[in-house]
Amino acid sequence: MSEGPQDTGRRHLRRMLVITAGAVVLAGLVVAGVFAAAGTGPARANLPAPTATAADAGARTADADPAPRAARPTGTGAPIRISGTDPVTGRRVDLAAFTGKPVVLAIWASWCPGCNDEAPHLATVARSRTDVHFVGLNYRDSRDGARGFTERYGWTFPSIGDPDGELAFRLGLQGTPTTLFLDSEHREIGRIVGATDAAGFSEAVDRITAS
Repeated sequence: MSEGPQDTGRRHLRRMLVITAGAVVLAGLVVAGVFAAAGTGPARANLPAPTATAADAGARTADADPAPRAARPTGTGAPIRISGTDPVTGRRVDLAAFTGKPVVLAIWASWCPGCNDEAPHLATVARSRTDVHFVGLNYRDSRDGARGFTERYGWTFPSIGDPDGELAFRLGLQGTPTTLFLDSEHREIGRIVGATDAAGFSEAVDRITAS
C-alpha cells in the first residue's frame, strides 16, 4: 500500500522530534561537561570577604596607604567544644586550650585518599604559620593508621581521636577531608570540603588572620 500525504507528514514529524530530542540531550551533556570541568581542581574555602576596620578607614589620608587593613573575621554560632585523646601520643587534647589565635581544624583519616593528597600541603603551611593554631580531628581511624599517616607527612600538631565519628557528626561532616576555620573564640568562620593544596590553605589562613 502506498503512503498518502498524511502518512508522509507524520513520518517527517516523528523524524524531526527524534532529531530535536537528540540535540537537547547532546546540549545537556555539553553543559554538564562544562560544569564538571569548572568543579575540578583543589577545593577552596567559603570564607567571608575581608572588610576594612572603621579605625583604619577613618585614619586614611591622601598620602597614606590607599588600601585599609582588613578586619579579622569572626565566626557565627556557638563556639565549638570538642576534646579527646590524641591517637598518636595518647595525650588529652582539648580545643579549649588553644586560645588567642584562630584555629585550623582539619578532619582527616589515614584511609582517606583526599586526606593523603592534601596532607603534605597542610604540613607545609602548618610549619610556616605561627599566627594560627592547627588541630586535627582523626575520623574513624585506627591508632596504627593515624601514627603512620602523621609520620609519613611530618605532621607535628596534635589531633583529637574520633573513632566512632560522633564529634565529626556534631560538626556536620559531609565527607573527608574537611577543614574548618575557627575564630579565636572557636566559632566557625567557614570551611573547605574536599582536598585542597598549599595555596588553598594559605589563602584561607590569610583571610582568617587578616594578613
